[in-house]
Amino acid sequence: MPIVEPEVLLDGDHTIDRCFEVTEAVQHAVFHALLRHRVELEYIVLKPSMIVPGKDAQRRANPEEIAEKPLHNCGVQSLRQCLGFNFLSGDKRRGSHKQILMAMNAMAAMRRGN
Repeated sequence: MPIVEPEVLLDGDHTIDRCFEVTEAVQHAVFHALLRHRVELEYIVLKPSMIVPGKDAQRRANPEEIAEKPLHNCGVQSLRQCLGFNFLSGDKRRGSHKQILMAMNAMAAMRRGN
């Protein structure tokens, strides 16, 4: 089973919005290439980076702000087709990834009406 890992680096002082823009472009290019090569998305595991500000950014993001970004990502429809997806843990100094994942699950459940 292919594991697809389009990583956006945490180096720099970019904002969470800039990370979102770059991640969106990277995922678009990755999924375009996967489809062009006839990779069946339901048989891949996607391992994207979390959308976060750069390591040297002046403003940090809270778990809810980080959790919200993937749900608006252009790749979210493609994400649903994948066998699974696992976020890279990223910069451990940012705090609890458990809080971010819990916020993602809560937001997804609200959008589904659960």
